[in-house]
Amino acid sequence: MRYGSVCSGIGGRIAAVLPVEKSVPRTWCRPFLKWAGGKYSLLPELDRLIPAGKRLIEPFVGGGSVFLNSDKHERFLLADVNADLINLYQMLAVVPDSVIGEAIKAFRHLNDVE
Repeated sequence: MRYGSVCSGIGGRIAAVLPVEKSVPRTWCRPFLKWAGGKYSLLPELDRLIPAGKRLIEPFVGGGSVFLNSDKHERFLLADVNADLINLYQMLAVVPDSVIGEAIKAFRHLNDVE
């Protein structure tokens, strides 16, 4: 028997009172960087395995798929062997508009058709 269909007996009365829960598939945010070894395709499994807590420690942040999609943590400790990548994340946290503005300028300059 499916909820939402006509039910009889006690089950029908309970179903009429209780809200119907529908499973809504989670939408994952894609990272703004493509990174070798990216974890985006693993997000459903990783989300199931990573416990909730105050802080997520991510030793291999790369493009950031895991932390960008975490709703189980208040804070994040991000690490990576690539110092430039960590600097980018630090700058995005402090002056996001400047980083975005510089990225737009570089994109336009490098994609100029002249």
